[in-house]
Amino acid sequence: MQEDSSRQGRSIVDVFLEALAKGSVGPMILVCPGITSDDNRVPGLLVDFKQPELAKGSKGVGTGLFQRFFIEELLAYIDKNYRTLGEGHRGVDGFSLGGFQSIKIAAQYPGLFASAGSYDGTFFYATPEGGFVSPKDALFRAGLFDPAFGRPRDLAFGALHNPANLIINSKPEDLAKVFWMIQTGPESAEPSDANFYRGRYIANLLSEKGSPNHVPLVIPDGKHNWATADRHMAITLPLHWKVLTGATVPAQPDVPTP
Repeated sequence: MQEDSSRQGRSIVDVFLEALAKGSVGPMILVCPGITSDDNRVPGLLVDFKQPELAKGSKGVGTGLFQRFFIEELLAYIDKNYRTLGEGHRGVDGFSLGGFQSIKIAAQYPGLFASAGSYDGTFFYATPEGGFVSPKDALFRAGLFDPAFGRPRDLAFGALHNPANLIINSKPEDLAKVFWMIQTGPESAEPSDANFYRGRYIANLLSEKGSPNHVPLVIPDGKHNWATADRHMAITLPLHWKVLTGATVPAQPDVPTP
């Protein structure tokens, strides 16, 4: 899918084929599920919706059980119908709300995924103790999230699905099962063209739990678009490949602190 004009007709398949031609990856099964309504207006977020009726009948939402679909149906279907290696050989990656989803699901089910990446993820802030999504985070109150998290907002329910809360409440040994790769656009592009602060926040929460970020945090000239997301994937796909095949991955630079 082109997604926006910045891609100039390219897709993740092109990124993969270029990496394959260079020998930086081997054969991989790429799965790109649509976790949203058909018109892309109601994000699924890999959440079993708190109030699916607020999607107002948008096609492709149904009962809003997106997490259940992904974990119980999609993964099982792929393992049944393709030559997968199963647990310990899965990676997940995404851009923007896709980045939210990839980090969310890997932190929630660290035994299912060996690597997880995000470019310019749209993350929510958590309260310090991790029990709630921060009530000060205006983004969390945006109307497009009403079906997923309820109206008025259920901050505790949101915390069960927010990457930041999941990381805060996870055991370090569980997070250490995953090879994390968080990238953002530059601070200078905030707030309209980068999620630098939110991405740095997630990377630092992981670092506090003893799980380092294995890629440079910032793509210096990056924008919040699919072209830069493809550049992120050109960086992370070879690392996913090495992790999923058990190869030794060289140490990467540390993430800058706030």
